[in-house]
Amino acid sequence: MTIFQVGTQGAAPALEVSGLTLRGGARGILNYGELTVRESRIVGNSSVAGSGILNFDTLIVERTTIAENHADEGGGIFSVGGTSTMIIDSTLSGNLATEEGGAIYT
Repeated sequence: MTIFQVGTQGAAPALEVSGLTLRGGARGILNYGELTVRESRIVGNSSVAGSGILNFDTLIVERTTIAENHADEGGGIFSVGGTSTMIIDSTLSGNLATEEGGAIYT
């Protein structure tokens, strides 16, 4: 189960969040919109792809820790081809993938 979802396919809102702690779900964030995550913690999630964040649109991660997430692909972040991902002053640590992209997979 995804803990936090932004938009749906075909509906892409813009959203900025800060101060979140998302822990222990199947996925921290599923993003279909323009999402900025600041000063947050996304830790200990587990899914097939993008356990920390699965991104289908535009993602900015700033001053955030993404750690100890596990997936087949993109343990920390999985950004689907053709999307935009920017990471600023953040920590990606201890994320694991059994196939590709422990921290980030694009």
